[in-house]
Amino acid sequence: TNKKRMAAAPQGPDPAVIEAINRGNAVVFFDIVLGESKAAGKELGRIKLELFVKEAPKTCENFRQLCTGEHIRNGHQPMR
Repeated sequence: TNKKRMAAAPQGPDPAVIEAINRGNAVVFFDIVLGESKAAGKELGRIKLELFVKEAPKTCENFRQLCTGEHIRNGHQPMR
Protein backbone atom coordinates (compact mmCIF):
# COMPACT_ATOMS: atom_id res chain seq x y z
CA THR A 1 0.00 0.00 0.00
CA ASN A 2 0.99 3.63 -0.37
CA LYS A 3 -0.07 4.58 3.15
CA LYS A 4 2.54 6.41 5.16
CA ARG A 5 3.23 4.74 8.46
CA MET A 6 4.09 6.51 11.68
CA ALA A 7 7.66 6.07 12.80
CA ALA A 8 8.05 3.34 15.37
CA ALA A 9 7.65 4.54 18.92
CA PRO A 10 10.96 5.08 20.69
CA GLN A 11 12.01 2.17 22.85
CA GLY A 12 12.24 2.58 26.58
CA PRO A 13 10.32 4.75 29.00
CA ASP A 14 9.57 8.40 28.30
CA PRO A 15 11.85 10.53 30.52
CA ALA A 16 9.03 13.04 31.19
CA VAL A 17 6.77 10.24 32.43
CA ILE A 18 9.52 8.85 34.66
CA GLU A 19 10.11 12.34 36.12
CA ALA A 20 6.39 12.75 36.85
CA ILE A 21 6.24 9.37 38.59
CA ASN A 22 9.37 10.20 40.60
CA ARG A 23 7.62 13.39 41.78
CA GLY A 24 4.79 11.19 43.09
CA ASN A 25 2.33 12.02 40.32
CA ALA A 26 0.27 9.70 38.18
CA VAL A 27 0.31 9.81 34.37
CA VAL A 28 -2.54 8.76 32.08
CA PHE A 29 -2.46 8.32 28.32
CA PHE A 30 -4.93 8.97 25.52
CA ASP A 31 -4.13 7.30 22.21
CA ILE A 32 -5.62 9.33 19.36
CA VAL A 33 -6.89 7.50 16.26
CA LEU A 34 -8.55 9.03 13.20
CA GLY A 35 -11.26 6.65 12.08
CA GLU A 36 -13.77 4.27 13.56
CA SER A 37 -11.40 1.84 15.24
CA LYS A 38 -7.73 1.44 16.05
CA ALA A 39 -7.47 -1.44 13.55
CA ALA A 40 -9.06 0.53 10.69
CA GLY A 41 -7.98 4.04 11.64
CA LYS A 42 -4.83 6.10 11.42
CA GLU A 43 -2.88 6.46 14.65
CA LEU A 44 -2.20 10.16 15.22
CA GLY A 45 -0.30 9.99 18.47
CA ARG A 46 -0.57 9.91 22.24
CA ILE A 47 -1.50 12.59 24.75
CA LYS A 48 0.14 12.21 28.16
CA LEU A 49 -1.46 13.92 31.15
CA GLU A 50 0.34 14.35 34.45
CA LEU A 51 -2.04 14.27 37.41
CA PHE A 52 -0.82 16.39 40.32
CA VAL A 53 -1.68 14.03 43.15
CA LYS A 54 -0.35 16.18 46.00
CA GLU A 55 -2.54 19.16 45.01
CA ALA A 56 -5.79 17.27 44.35
CA PRO A 57 -5.48 13.62 45.43
CA LYS A 58 -9.14 12.62 45.26
CA THR A 59 -9.75 14.30 41.90
CA CYS A 60 -6.61 12.73 40.43
CA GLU A 61 -7.54 9.26 41.64
CA ASN A 62 -11.09 9.59 40.30
CA PHE A 63 -9.80 10.79 36.90
CA ARG A 64 -7.16 8.05 36.77
CA GLN A 65 -9.83 5.41 37.44
CA LEU A 66 -12.10 6.92 34.81
CA CYS A 67 -9.26 6.81 32.25
CA THR A 68 -8.34 3.20 33.01
CA GLY A 69 -11.91 1.92 33.15
CA GLU A 70 -11.68 1.15 36.87
CA HIS A 71 -14.31 3.76 37.80
CA ILE A 72 -17.29 2.11 39.51
CA ARG A 73 -20.48 3.96 40.37
CA ASN A 74 -23.42 2.31 42.10
CA GLY A 75 -21.94 -1.12 41.39
CA HIS A 76 -21.69 -0.52 37.63
CA GLN A 77 -18.79 0.30 35.37
CA PRO A 78 -20.38 2.95 33.11
CA MET A 79 -17.44 3.39 30.74
CA ARG A 80 -15.75 0.62 28.79
